[in-house]
Amino acid sequence: MAQVGAVLGREFPYSLIREVADLPSFTLDAALKQFSDTELRFVDGTASACVYRFKHVLTRDPAYDSLLKSQRQVLHRRAAEALVVPSDPQLELVAHRFTQSRQVD
Repeated sequence: MAQVGAVLGREFPYSLIREVADLPSFTLDAALKQFSDTELRFVDGTASACVYRFKHVLTRDPAYDSLLKSQRQVLHRRAAEALVVPSDPQLELVAHRFTQSRQVD
């Protein structure tokens, strides 16, 4: 979860990590609980409306750097696809994610 969260940034909502992680709800929730128990993050809100935030960049950066480049690209692509929401287009963020996934078209 730390690696997936690290791709999403210093702060990320449950809804986004759910889309990007591509895990069954039970597995995702267990992994997020384990991630939360490490005390590497803050959690604001409850249940599906919560937002996770790394306590410090020094905890996020090693998680990001530990991913293989190909894994990072896949996760960035999933994040971009999850952020393409017609009701709330975040074009700059989507463009950044697709660029990081090496899908510049």
